[in-house]
Amino acid sequence: AMPTIFAWEKTERLEKSTSRWLQAVCADLAFPADSYNMPRYIADPRELICKNFPEFRCYRDVMFYFKLFFNPDVRRFPPKVPWSQKDAELSFHWGEDSERFYVSAFQDKTLSGRPRVRRGEMPPSARFGSKASPSEYTKPYFVESEDDVLHMWE
Repeated sequence: AMPTIFAWEKTERLEKSTSRWLQAVCADLAFPADSYNMPRYIADPRELICKNFPEFRCYRDVMFYFKLFFNPDVRRFPPKVPWSQKDAELSFHWGEDSERFYVSAFQDKTLSGRPRVRRGEMPPSARFGSKASPSEYTKPYFVESEDDVLHMWE
């Protein structure tokens, strides 16, 4: 199986598979591949990778938007207002202290490909509930089968 790079749906940190891929690219081109430069290759458009391979920036942005649009948590999306193409341009920043990427767009709204979950809360599995699930029709009661419907408590 091929390693997954840009796993924005799992973490905002520089994960090992993306780091290994960048190290391989850097080795071929004799770019520095140390821990200081690696996150900057992704975040800074003036760094060696984005400067020499402009398609890298497009691929990074497409991958981030792909993961953002598949995020089942609608709270992670910008508000529904008329946006321009310029507003949708992604800006990546590397946080030195937190060692994570911050991605912003739509008037500096921080975006994430991961659902926002509170401690002890299960992440949503789908953006919209399945109409085939009986629980969709019995909210706030959770129903798995017809037995749950026949024995619902008031």
